[in-house]
Amino acid sequence: MAYGDATYNKEWTALLNDVGEFVQANTGITKHSYGWCGHVAHYSPDSTTVAINRALKEKKTALVVPVLVAHDEMFQVKIIGDGISNIKNSKEKVRYVADAILPDANVKNGSLTLLNSTLPKYKTRHSLFNEIYFHEEAAKA
Repeated sequence: MAYGDATYNKEWTALLNDVGEFVQANTGITKHSYGWCGHVAHYSPDSTTVAINRALKEKKTALVVPVLVAHDEMFQVKIIGDGISNIKNSKEKVRYVADAILPDANVKNGSLTLLNSTLPKYKTRHSLFNEIYFHEEAAKA
């Protein structure tokens, strides 16, 4: 389950398919499905239920993995949890642990590395603008 985004639907779909294919290639899991839990799904648990039912058409058990940046009760507990609760016999058929990507030292370190490599380019490119803007702002004060 992922938040999703209408503008980047193609990229989100590709990401979740790539993740699903990776899981299939490296585990005993042979089927994957995905759904949205954010604004694309209008924050409704129905998308979770639909994604699980797609998996349960071919498998006895569904494993629900949240692909969300941070833990949020509304998403991991309410939206995804309610979607799971809509499944008949969900306690026997669905495995789920509310989880999130953060906190993760690798994500933090990767973000800092990206920032350190990008910031000098940004400062150079925008230094004239910053000098003019801050000079004008100081003159107003």
